[in-house]
Amino acid sequence: MEQQTYEFPDIPINVTVPHQVEYEVEIVPVLLPMPVCICNTNKFTVIRCICNIGLFRANEFEAKNLTRPIQTFTPTIILEVFYTRTDLAALEKEDDKLKLAYWNLSKWVIIFEDEYQNLLRGSSVTVQIDSFLGDPTLGWGR
Repeated sequence: MEQQTYEFPDIPINVTVPHQVEYEVEIVPVLLPMPVCICNTNKFTVIRCICNIGLFRANEFEAKNLTRPIQTFTPTIILEVFYTRTDLAALEKEDDKLKLAYWNLSKWVIIFEDEYQNLLRGSSVTVQIDSFLGDPTLGWGR
């Protein structure tokens, strides 16, 4: 399957986009201005906001028309998101879980969580996404 991986040197994320069945043009991820990091909820306490990212048709990106982000992906896109020792240190107890979530305009939607001990061996997690809000803010939390 044809796919493209996009790396963002200043942002701790890589996005792999397989050729999308529904679209005849290339899909590209775009980093968007970061809103103020959104509030905590009862199941998610923000440690760090990572980025605000949207995926757009390449022709719309080139035309600077970033009003219609793609929200469903067939096949799934892959996000590799990097965490730091500081993120791990923000966990209050060893049995806390580091969580990766996106903000859907009303709550954090958790897309990954794992225990502290399992994360000591690595520096990133990989998740597959088949849909999300058009341009969500991603964040690490507990």
